Amino acid sequence: MVYGNGLPLAVVELKNPVNEKADIWAEFRQLRTYKTDIPDLLIPNVLLVISDGLEAWVGSLSAAEERFLHWRTIDPRDHPDPDPLGQHRDLETMVQGLFQPQRFLEFMRSFCLFEENGAAMDSPKPYRDALPAATSLAFTGTPLSRDDRDTRAVFGNYVSVYDIQQAMEDGATVPIARR
Repeated sequence: MVYGNGLPLAVVELKNPVNEKADIWAEFRQLRTYKTDIPDLLIPNVLLVISDGLEAWVGSLSAAEERFLHWRTIDPRDHPDPDPLGQHRDLETMVQGLFQPQRFLEFMRSFCLFEENGAAMDSPKPYRDALPAATSLAFTGTPLSRDDRDTRAVFGNYVSVYDIQQAMEDGATVPIARR
């Protein structure tokens, strides 16, 4: 676990990498058991990590299996290429990158999001009223309207575009066949 002022902010579930029966997704299922059996452990939780010592995946408390992803950088300014420590060093990259104390605090301050299904995008005013100093940021695979004016009107200009090619290269989606 990663603690901040005595609160468990991240739960790290590790399996033995030399155990041939170890299954990283068994760790995911173990975390779901924690949610059911000891939910108070996860109330202040920001991140969940599963690792077998070679692979390491990170996700949020409510993320499904397919939403757990590798943390692939230590510091994008120093190591712009993914996997700076090389193959089979996912956990070390994650610890040095995401869990470096200043970066983890910055992550908590800047990137804790509310896990929303799109319905509220029809009326973002309640969110802006409740959190006036918050930055509005959308992660979406589709624009809010056909001509994309609404998306930019609600959230401003794009900060970054994660296109389908990058998603396929990262394994976040399967290739799309066009006919």
